[in-house]
Amino acid sequence: MLIHGPIKPERIHEMRVSAILKKLRQCGIRTSLSRFRAQLPNYLSASEIGEQWLKTCSLAEWDLRRDFVFYAPFVLWKKLRPHRMGLHTIDARIHYGYDLFQEGKLMQAGMLWWNCWENLKIMLLDHQISDWETLEEHEPSFFGWQHWQQDLSRLLFVLAEKDLCFHQWRLHLNLEVRTLITENHDTEEVWLAIIESYLALGDERKAEQAVNQFNHLFPDSAWGYISWADMYGIAHQPNYKLRFNAQKAYEIYQLVLQKMDQFEEIGIEIIVANRIQTLVE
Repeated sequence: MLIHGPIKPERIHEMRVSAILKKLRQCGIRTSLSRFRAQLPNYLSASEIGEQWLKTCSLAEWDLRRDFVFYAPFVLWKKLRPHRMGLHTIDARIHYGYDLFQEGKLMQAGMLWWNCWENLKIMLLDHQISDWETLEEHEPSFFGWQHWQQDLSRLLFVLAEKDLCFHQWRLHLNLEVRTLITENHDTEEVWLAIIESYLALGDERKAEQAVNQFNHLFPDSAWGYISWADMYGIAHQPNYKLRFNAQKAYEIYQLVLQKMDQFEEIGIEIIVANRIQTLVE
């Protein structure tokens, strides 16, 4: 197969592995099948390999064969390691999930993203990665890896309106984030998801423990209390194992108003007052 101009992965897919490696060597890349197989587990993404090869190849900046050098690792990865996703594949599927979301296909997006998370977990464990920043270094994501995880958590919350099992998934997701992402992992978003999931599943004791932990970590934030109250009242869904309890919600909202001096967020008093009004109505 002759390559004289720009090339995309789909064209390289038509080539045999031996032909791809031979073409790479012609471009100044010192590699072989055994060498590439041995090095592949050390990488998280095919784009890492492509960027590295572009720096070491013998091609001039204007040479169109540089496209081949960059895209070849993507094809070789798929051909030689089809059982293990790289960050480049996970990122592409995340992008597709956002497209599904925009089309209103929430269940398909949720299932696709959950599979992405399961594969990402394997990579985090295999490569002992404990922070989102390292993932960004290996494969910069358009949406950001941490931001995507938060979007997955929010989507699971929406899906749980029809099937409570997604609250269990959401709980597992955020507990796993706390276990795997040990650097800067205690974010308000993660803890609020844990609180809400425990409540939806009817575990009020663990939910209250999570609220106390949230207040310890984020003493200036009222949202631990507010989310706690919301789940008893205005955010309650018929399929929750938690019993609707307007009085409990009202008491927690009142607790927020009593502690107003310790919270830094602007407009909390108005937010809580509006929630109480909605609860009463």
